[in-house]
Amino acid sequence: GFCAKSKRKSNKSDFQWLMDSGATLGFTPDQNDFIDYEPFPEGAVTADTVSSEEVITGQGTVFMNHGWYDKSGNWVEKTTRVYPVYHMPNAKTKLLSLGQFLVDGKQTMVGDANALRFFKKDKCQMVCQPRTRSGPQRTVFWLHAHATKPHALLAHSIVHKLDYDTLHRRFGHASRDR
Repeated sequence: GFCAKSKRKSNKSDFQWLMDSGATLGFTPDQNDFIDYEPFPEGAVTADTVSSEEVITGQGTVFMNHGWYDKSGNWVEKTTRVYPVYHMPNAKTKLLSLGQFLVDGKQTMVGDANALRFFKKDKCQMVCQPRTRSGPQRTVFWLHAHATKPHALLAHSIVHKLDYDTLHRRFGHASRDR
């Protein structure tokens, strides 16, 4: 399998997630990133970090659209669901746990100085870009993505799941000859 790096221009709706191999959880400071959100019933929990200002107030699911150019130069776009993601309002960046994508054993990762690539059954699922090409931060990778809104998820599932065969099974009399 092959997947090239992402070169698409970003716009105002883009956001970046830091992919961290040492993180045990993913978090975001922006509550608007969540498609669903569960506040903690007893309020905020202090995160196990250096600063006491870093509190986690809840968790939820984030769907993100991201993409890359394949080896033929075609733009490939994917929607990825991540759960749980924690809400840390005072965080300075959005962070994903690398292990969260690898723990179930269904994905593999290939990485070099140009990109981290995630595969499922030999098909590329995600491409993360390095922050810089040299220096101490060359091992820091970012996922460039934008939040997926609930109405877009609904439209996507309807458009891609509803076809002639589905209608034929449901109504029993639809004809291709009409």
